[in-house]
Amino acid sequence: MGLPIEVPDWTRAIQLVGQDPSGNPILVALDATGNIIAVLKATYAGVLKNVACDSEGRMIMIPTDPADVWGNAISMGNAELAVRLGYPGGYDDRGRTLFTDSFEEGLVRGFGGGAGTGAAYKVSSTSSRMRGLALKLTAGSTFLRLASYGYFLPYPTLSKVGLQCAFTVEANTEYFRVAFWFYDGTHLNYATIRYDHVNQKVQYYDSAGAWQDLITSINLVGGAVAYHYLKMVIDLATMKYHRVSVDGYSWVAGNLSLQVTTDPSTTQFFCKLFHYGAAATNAVSYVDNVIITQNEPA
Repeated sequence: MGLPIEVPDWTRAIQLVGQDPSGNPILVALDATGNIIAVLKATYAGVLKNVACDSEGRMIMIPTDPADVWGNAISMGNAELAVRLGYPGGYDDRGRTLFTDSFEEGLVRGFGGGAGTGAAYKVSSTSSRMRGLALKLTAGSTFLRLASYGYFLPYPTLSKVGLQCAFTVEANTEYFRVAFWFYDGTHLNYATIRYDHVNQKVQYYDSAGAWQDLITSINLVGGAVAYHYLKMVIDLATMKYHRVSVDGYSWVAGNLSLQVTTDPSTTQFFCKLFHYGAAATNAVSYVDNVIITQNEPA
């Protein structure tokens, strides 16, 4: 027999080789127990960044949504992620979600009302922004000519809070309106904005109790499935309007004060959605994807 041929013991002699940024080969380092030593990197805005780990070596990750309509990348923690499973958002997702309603469980989360002959609120399958149901607000034909739906909310931290919804209008719609009532034990702080379908404008209610124009040329198309988005953000720390958005329009309104009146009622916080119709008609608006937020950004 010839002499045995000596070959390397490949179970012991393997080397891991990578490449540096210039394409040159570079050995992959191991620690004393054979674990690979590596720095994970990713590109952010065209710059190479280290991927962070906590003290136990676990990767720190922040799930994000695609950018919203304003170009903001929306991040979320586990609690926010849990809320957003089946989340009815997608318009302006800034702020932390406090409450949502897409009316799939019926009218169990809020309270409704109306004024005038034929005024009604109910869940309908005729139209929906997502899934299969929406709130149908039928305005009364006499008296105040409105239908409404609202929600009692947890007494908030004094941050910027938002009210957002999807809604439709029709030829006989006069106004669609959203409002917050915040009783702090001493005062009632009241905020409301409305879309005036007849005069094609968006208005806010000022500190003196009068309607003022925000925009004077906006005409939203009507129809049972032609949904539009509206969002009002107020700052409870300063008692001012902060931001108003309707579809692709957005106004920063940080110098506009809410109406504040003396009222010693029990501390409470609630909001309402209103639909108003023309005289002698029962105008209909469908509402979906109601979202209440807090900790809205600047």
